[in-house]
Amino acid sequence: MENVAHHKDFMKMIFAATAPSNGRRPTRAMMRRRVTILLKEMKNAGSIEQAVRPMVFMSGISGLLPECYSKFKDLVTEALIFFLKELPSARLAEKIVDQMSLAPHIDQGIRLGLLVKDTPCIQKLGQVISRTPGLDPIFKQALVDLEDNVKTVTYRQIHPAIVEQLRQIPPGNRIVPKPRIQAEASVCAVVPAKVILKDNRSPVQAVLKIVKPKVRKNLKGDLALLEKLAVFLDDHRAEWGMREFNFSETLNQVRSLIENEVDLVSEQAHLKEARRYYRGNRRVVIPKPLPVSTPGMTVMSRKEGKKITDVAGLTTQQKRLLAEALTTTCILKPIQDLSEISIFHGDPHAGNIAYHFAGDLPRIIFYDWAMMGRLTRRERFLMILLTFGLLSGGRQTVFYAADLITNGQISQNADLESKVLRFIDKTVAGKAVSPHNIFNAIEFFFEELTYLGIIFPKDLMMYEKAAVTLKGVLTDIDPSFDRNDYLTRAYMVAFLKDFMYLRIHQVILEEAWILYRRRVESIIGLHKEIRLLLYRAGSRWIKRRRGIRGTPA
Repeated sequence: MENVAHHKDFMKMIFAATAPSNGRRPTRAMMRRRVTILLKEMKNAGSIEQAVRPMVFMSGISGLLPECYSKFKDLVTEALIFFLKELPSARLAEKIVDQMSLAPHIDQGIRLGLLVKDTPCIQKLGQVISRTPGLDPIFKQALVDLEDNVKTVTYRQIHPAIVEQLRQIPPGNRIVPKPRIQAEASVCAVVPAKVILKDNRSPVQAVLKIVKPKVRKNLKGDLALLEKLAVFLDDHRAEWGMREFNFSETLNQVRSLIENEVDLVSEQAHLKEARRYYRGNRRVVIPKPLPVSTPGMTVMSRKEGKKITDVAGLTTQQKRLLAEALTTTCILKPIQDLSEISIFHGDPHAGNIAYHFAGDLPRIIFYDWAMMGRLTRRERFLMILLTFGLLSGGRQTVFYAADLITNGQISQNADLESKVLRFIDKTVAGKAVSPHNIFNAIEFFFEELTYLGIIFPKDLMMYEKAAVTLKGVLTDIDPSFDRNDYLTRAYMVAFLKDFMYLRIHQVILEEAWILYRRRVESIIGLHKEIRLLLYRAGSRWIKRRRGIRGTPA
């Protein structure tokens, strides 16, 4: 009955907003003014939810969530309702008028896209989820539209902001923008341009990346709203069966990622660092930031390529090479790197990556470096330790790896330690994970420990989320490519090599001494687990090699 009442109130709003004026259909501006007035009245009366709930249900988002996410349907619906009803009346009115302007049976992708338009927090989440394999096809297409078909700003609207930035470029340089939007994402828009640098006669084909005016204007309010949403979710988490999940900490990480998106100075620094890191790597292409960039506008060289999932014209072999190159670059290299710090692309969704082939060599272009993660050598070794603990079904290995990764959060809380050990006993101990499913198991492991309130290092979680996002991209490139098997073999080589040179042993035991100095039995136990793990990994590798040699040609 409550939903029926909400629906009636929503329909009354529609009738009031669309009532003819002087015998004519009201203009969009007039409808927006009428809805804004009605929303203000409803907010004062405490009944604003009656305008939002029907609109969210009309989007069909809860029905589009696949079965594997069924336990989150109520959470997602209520979170979206809360976020929208807390928006300023003028912004909410814009969304309501957008929905009113659509035909009743319009494609749900269009309806959903308009609902989350100019709300980067929701759009970024949708982009990541869109690359999860197994999504309902309609839901997936709706989310992909958020990635591929974002069209919320025109060149005319963004031109004043570009002009303002052009006044700040060093004297003697010229930038000539082309009057069109080349690409648009949730936060920024990209405009093609010709750049004539001082003392350089040849023009450079470039692009200008600038934060969209509405995003810049609304950012402060959206981030404050994100904090309110975290409190709301934490207060109601028991209703969704997530008693220990730390929404506040999770959304703080989302806040940090969104802030990175608008921090163009940091992205310019990331571009320079990434170019240094991948110097000499023929597989990777990264745009060059030009010296005419400003704090509010990144100017970088233009790199042409096909979208990473646009593979219709490739041969089977080219698709496999492209999938392997992307996996090696985004997931494997940050783990195998022997440097003290390795870096990785933090947001490898399909809209941020392109490619072209140089002969038989796939070259991957990474356009957007707003989100760049760093892994320490310690985190790399511990991820390898966790992986082989899961592969071998080693209860204590998995526990020690998880505890060291989270800086002792588990062992310092007896109740939490008991819960984690029960979880490991139930899902891991004695049940070696198949190499073909290992990274799915890692994703599940991280997810379940997060539900227990455990906070993982921010960059390690970014790496894990990047790997999840990339999984769907790889499926779109080459459905037959086995990411898990490919990475397991590489991890095994890295583990054995690191152990031979005593690197992994030394680093992990140093970390264990810091955490377990008062629990000598834990240090001894970890030492035994690592040696046992080495034996198991070596045996597995020998069997694999024999299997390869024994395979008929």
